[in-house]
Amino acid sequence: MVSDIYAKIREALEMGPTPGPWDIWVEPVRDRHEAIDELTEQVQSTDPFVGKLFFLNADGKCPATTGCGSNSEANAAYIAACDPDTIRELLAERDSLAAENARLKEEMEYLTLKFETLKRAYDLERQRPIQILGSNAGGNNGE
Repeated sequence: MVSDIYAKIREALEMGPTPGPWDIWVEPVRDRHEAIDELTEQVQSTDPFVGKLFFLNADGKCPATTGCGSNSEANAAYIAACDPDTIRELLAERDSLAAENARLKEEMEYLTLKFETLKRAYDLERQRPIQILGSNAGGNNGE
């Protein structure tokens, strides 16, 4: 399922949303009529106008609209691909991978230390004189 999430985000990015960074622009309005006027002004100043409005749908509610400009559809797809549940899942995966990475680093450090210890022991053993079985170092050749 996570690979589907990545594919959905990649597809949305390939559509060409407005480059970031993004922030929040707040336009204070006194009432619904002023909000409608502000949205009307935003639509009228959109160039090029694509003849469609792009809304985000969250269980029948509209948490956002991305307007009616040339990047509006791509922006809507990008926002939809990065919904809160998706981001939570990606963060959980990232946390899991970070924990796994830390565990593997610890294991690698242990194995490196173990290897270095064994290599030192091997090198010391190689430096010892070789004793041939059955030979008498005292010169007594069995007499």
